[in-house]
Amino acid sequence: CTGRGSSAQKQEDFVLAHCSTSSAAMAADKVMKGLDGVKADYTAVSTVGKHEAGLTYRGYAIEDLAEHCEFEEVAHLLIHKTLPNEHQLKEYTARLAGHRALSASVIAALELLGKNAPPMDVLRT
Repeated sequence: CTGRGSSAQKQEDFVLAHCSTSSAAMAADKVMKGLDGVKADYTAVSTVGKHEAGLTYRGYAIEDLAEHCEFEEVAHLLIHKTLPNEHQLKEYTARLAGHRALSASVIAALELLGKNAPPMDVLRT
């Protein structure tokens, strides 16, 4: 992805952003179904379904990013507003790698989970 362009055009930015569920409804554990009560707002990060297009991040089609970019390139795009060049990617990847270590207690907790545990159950744990 680095150094390669995308055919995606910048589009007017918007995304579903805020749920208008009142705190009273949330306190009563009311579940909102579908998009009822969901508002749309503007964002510089992504577009959803604009002009029959799918998802875009900062003007790049998600399909292009998924096919041609590494995770770190997309993270850089979202945070720094541009795709990194090769030097920036190397520095950013190294910086992110320094934050990947897990503590011994987290490793121990993960090892206690069953290998066949449903992923959603693991996330709730």
